[in-house]
Amino acid sequence: MSDRLHLALRSKLAAGLVTAGIVLLVGAISFWAVSRAVKASREAEHITELLLEQERLTSGLADSETAAQGFE
Repeated sequence: MSDRLHLALRSKLAAGLVTAGIVLLVGAISFWAVSRAVKASREAEHITELLLEQERLTSGLADSETAAQGFE
């Protein structure tokens, strides 16, 4: 192989490796971001469930107080 052809091949190989590295890095960052978004969504759903349960308990307590006042 001539030096010129060898240099061109090395340049293309280096460019390919850099491109592959960038693709892998972007993939890893995307996976991390999606994982965090899923976790945040689950936490928000859990908080919503807790707030709904709190509302049910508060409503039940208010109903109990109203019923107790009716018997006084």
